Amino acid sequence: MTPTIGERAVQVEMARRHFLPFVKLMFPRYEANPVAKLVAAELEWFEREVEAGRSPRLILEIPPRVGKSELVSRKYPGWLLGRHPGWYIGLVSYGADLAESLSRDARRVVMGPEYGEVFWRAETEEIEHVEIDRTSKAVHEWRLKPTKDNPQPGGCVATGLSGTLTGRGFNVLVLDDPHKNWEEANSRAAKDRVWNFYVGTLYDRLEPGAGILVVQQRWAVDDLVGRLLATDAAVDDEGFEVEYLDKWKVVRLPAQAEPGEADPLGREPGQWLPARYTPAQWERVKANNLKKNPRIWYAKFQQRPATVEGGVFQPYQWLRFEQEDGDEDGPVFIFGDTSYAKRQNSDFNCFGVWRYERRPWRYEDGRTGDCTFRLLEVYRKRSKFPELRRDIAAMCFRYGLVRPAQVLSFSAVQPRVWIEDKSSGQSLIQEFMEPVRHPELGLVRLPVRPWNPQKNGDKDARAHSVTDMLAEGLMAVPRQADWLAHLLKTMAEYQGEGTVEYDDEVDMLSMSLILLGTLRPRKVKQREMGAVPFTVVA
Repeated sequence: MTPTIGERAVQVEMARRHFLPFVKLMFPRYEANPVAKLVAAELEWFEREVEAGRSPRLILEIPPRVGKSELVSRKYPGWLLGRHPGWYIGLVSYGADLAESLSRDARRVVMGPEYGEVFWRAETEEIEHVEIDRTSKAVHEWRLKPTKDNPQPGGCVATGLSGTLTGRGFNVLVLDDPHKNWEEANSRAAKDRVWNFYVGTLYDRLEPGAGILVVQQRWAVDDLVGRLLATDAAVDDEGFEVEYLDKWKVVRLPAQAEPGEADPLGREPGQWLPARYTPAQWERVKANNLKKNPRIWYAKFQQRPATVEGGVFQPYQWLRFEQEDGDEDGPVFIFGDTSYAKRQNSDFNCFGVWRYERRPWRYEDGRTGDCTFRLLEVYRKRSKFPELRRDIAAMCFRYGLVRPAQVLSFSAVQPRVWIEDKSSGQSLIQEFMEPVRHPELGLVRLPVRPWNPQKNGDKDARAHSVTDMLAEGLMAVPRQADWLAHLLKTMAEYQGEGTVEYDDEVDMLSMSLILLGTLRPRKVKQREMGAVPFTVVA
């Protein structure tokens, strides 16, 4: 039905102000699904940040065939130029052909009659007469027509990763699919070329306050996004954060929502991306990719690239993700790995709170078992010793892990808190051998016991020794928790000592499962686990 004059005026005004109404007005048949609405909101945030001169950095990790380029590279440039006719936009992709194709479509938007209705017939002073300069409309570089109010108009430049941008500055730089294909994304030389073009050519083309927008599916741990996020976490020589390093806002959209972190679309774990594919079609894509090459599925569709060699752990396949139903019961234990100083680049203190549950279970994938090691909480923090002592004591109080102060013998206290006997852990153990003051109970003792990791081999040996228990499904974690996403990421990327920046969670995990494994009913001798077995006292 044709809108009335008043309705059309409202549509035009909304298109000037907001990106998604602009897309709908330009292309009435466009259907905005939840993904499009989320992306549009992020793009509007990005524009405001550039307008304010805050140099925004935005990464959109989105699976293929979901329409990310349609919005970001084909429609967004025209909307930006209509609102900011003096801006220059750079469109960069892996090849000149794709970059020019995106630029051609963006130019077509600006040349359309509906575009003129939105921007060059406005009566407000903020909106200038915007139209393309017919003398400069090449596919790879086009600009707007100069006007009295805008004698030096902006425009758009498109280039591949082998192109040149000498002399041109940008207010907005869009990198859309910087990696060509799976082969190049797994080639060190090809990834180095992408990185070198970014740092050696693109970055110094930015105007003051300019923004960088990267939209891609993930390919490899060290693809462009991986390297950008690695430098985002960099520190100076003294180990303190550099104030002016680029800080990237990351919007990660896996094809299938995963446990462990809040989903940007509010999906529950297991729900599919509401895009072109139906759930049944997504299942087909998943099944075929997993059969051919699981790394492709987890990288391109789930935005969780893995190393070529594969990791020690497979957390998304091995762990049980389940919320507690309130009926769980069993003794609680705390296991902790400590570090030395409170420095920006020092290791973290990492403690895990676990409950041992002695009851049979059956998981949704068909696995069954006779007991559960349920991870309730992870404490991971750089802290000086007084703060660490206070935090761990409070954790023990919170879970009721205290004993009367009258228990004078340390060996008589049933151990429920195990601390690695090294670094600041040695001091922590000594401190907790003396009574501590509980806010309500007065002086109490904490059931602490030292643990010597060397009796169970080196770091890698300890990690490999617990993989069988993990594969059986003995470890359960909540579907969502503030600490879960980082733990899963570390487990997925860990290949051995030195392969992740911080492996404190791996040390805590190995220690916990080695000790908890001695509680499990089994026919083989407990000492085959390499740990000192202990009994549970309520």
